[in-house]
Amino acid sequence: MMWIVITITIAYLIFLISVTITMILENKAPSTTLTWLMFILFVPLIGLVFYFFFGKNYRKNKMFKIKKSKDHDIYEKHANHIFHNLDKLKLFELAPVQKKERLIKLLLNNSKANLSGGNQVEVLNDGSATFDSIFAALETAQDYIHIQYYKIEEGVLLNKFIKVLSEKAKAGLKIRIIYDAVGSWKLSKGFVEEVKMMGIQIVPFMPVHLGKYANKVNFRNHRKIIIVDGKIAFTGGLNVTDNYLEKENSENYWRDTHLRIVGNAVYNLCMVFLTDWYFVSGEYLFEKENFEHIEKEEGVPVQIVTSGPDSDYSSIQQEYFSLISNAEKYVYIWTPYFVPGEKIMFALKIAALSGVDVRIILPEDSDSSILKWSTRAYVEELLKSGVKIYFYKKGFMHSKVLVSDDLVASIGTANVDERSFDNNFEVNALIYDEAICKELKLQFAIDQSDSEPVLYGAFKMRPKQERLKESTAKLLSPLL
Repeated sequence: MMWIVITITIAYLIFLISVTITMILENKAPSTTLTWLMFILFVPLIGLVFYFFFGKNYRKNKMFKIKKSKDHDIYEKHANHIFHNLDKLKLFELAPVQKKERLIKLLLNNSKANLSGGNQVEVLNDGSATFDSIFAALETAQDYIHIQYYKIEEGVLLNKFIKVLSEKAKAGLKIRIIYDAVGSWKLSKGFVEEVKMMGIQIVPFMPVHLGKYANKVNFRNHRKIIIVDGKIAFTGGLNVTDNYLEKENSENYWRDTHLRIVGNAVYNLCMVFLTDWYFVSGEYLFEKENFEHIEKEEGVPVQIVTSGPDSDYSSIQQEYFSLISNAEKYVYIWTPYFVPGEKIMFALKIAALSGVDVRIILPEDSDSSILKWSTRAYVEELLKSGVKIYFYKKGFMHSKVLVSDDLVASIGTANVDERSFDNNFEVNALIYDEAICKELKLQFAIDQSDSEPVLYGAFKMRPKQERLKESTAKLLSPLL
C-alpha cells in the first residue's frame, strides 16, 4: 500500500514540476505566474484543474488561426500598403489622421487593422436608440444578415429579433447567427432548435464539453457585430438582453454605447464575422458574399481592430496604451470592468502626472462581486496620481469607450481589463473625427453629471474590511 502512495506522490511531483516549467516558459507577467504558482502550491488539485481550464496561454500556438486565403492575403497586403503609404493617401489630409499617424500604423502592424474612408458613423447611446436603428436596418435587408453576440438571452427583445429574422428567412435571405456558448449559457436548446427550423443558421462559439476542448473554456468570443447586406454594420457594447429595455434610473437599466456604420469599414467588420463563422461552422464564405465598396474617401476615417488568442499581439491592450500615453490634452474612459494591469496603470498615471485630463467613469456597483473589488483596488493609486474617477449611479455603466484630444475615439467590445486583452475575442472601431469626439465628450459630461466623483481623501478613509476585499480580489484577478 505504501508503495502506491509513494508512486502517486512522485508522479504528482513530476507533473507539478512540468506544469511549473511550462508556466515559466510561457513568459507571462511575473505577477500572473507567481499567483498561479501560489494557487497550485496551496490548493494543489484544485489549482491544477483551474490552471488547465483557465490559465494556459495559447496565443503563441495560434490555435484558432484560420487558413490563408486569397481574401486574407489581399486584406493583409492592403494593410501593408496603407502602412507604407499613409502620408500619400487623401485621408492623410485630415488633421486627426495626421496627428494619430503612429496609432494608425501601430494597429496596421499588430492586427492588420485597415484604415478606411467613405464612412458615415452614428453613435447610439442607449438601448432604445440602438435597437430601433438595428431593427430599421434589418427591415431593409435584401440578401443576407450576419449576427454575432456574446450574450443572447430569451425575452422580449430576442422575440422581436426572431420575428423580423424569421420573416426575412421566409423571403429567402441567408441569416447567420453566432452566439458565445458561455455568455449565452441560458439560451435553451429548444429555442435554438426552433430558430433552426425557421431556416436560420445559428451556431455556438466553442461550446464547453469535457474532452478535447475542455481547456478552451477560458477563451470567449465577446464581439457584437451585425452586418446587413454588406452595406450597414453595427458594433459596440450592447448584447441582446432585456436589460436594455429598462427605463433610466431603474437599478436594472444598462447605459451602453453602440455604433451604426455605413461605408468601407463595413467590409472590415464583414471579414471579422466571416473569419469567426468559418471557425464555428466550417463554411467558407469569403469569396461568396457581396460587399458594397464606396469609391469616394470623403467621410469619417474608421479603423477596425481585433484582438484574441489567435493574434500575435495583445493589439487592443496596445491600442489603449498608445491612446492613453500619447494624449496631450485629455483622455476620457467609460468601462464596466476595470482590471487594467501594470502597463495600462503606468500609462494612466504618467498621463495624469503630466497634466493630461484623465477621467474614468465606472459603475457604482457591478454584476460581479470579485470584479467590483478588483476595480476598487486600483482607485486610490489612480486618484493619488491625479486621475479623476466617477461612479455611475443611474444604472449599470456598460460602455467601452475611450476618447482623446478631439482626434480619436475607440468604441467597441473590449473592457479595460486583462481578460479582454488576453483571453477574449474582441473588436473595436477607432474613429478619427473631431465631430464624433466632441459628441462623445458631451455625452461624457452628461454621464459624469449622473455619477458621483470619488474624492481621494474620503476614499482613503474607507474601512479596513473593504481594503481587505480589494487586496484579495486584486491578488486573485490574474486567475480570472
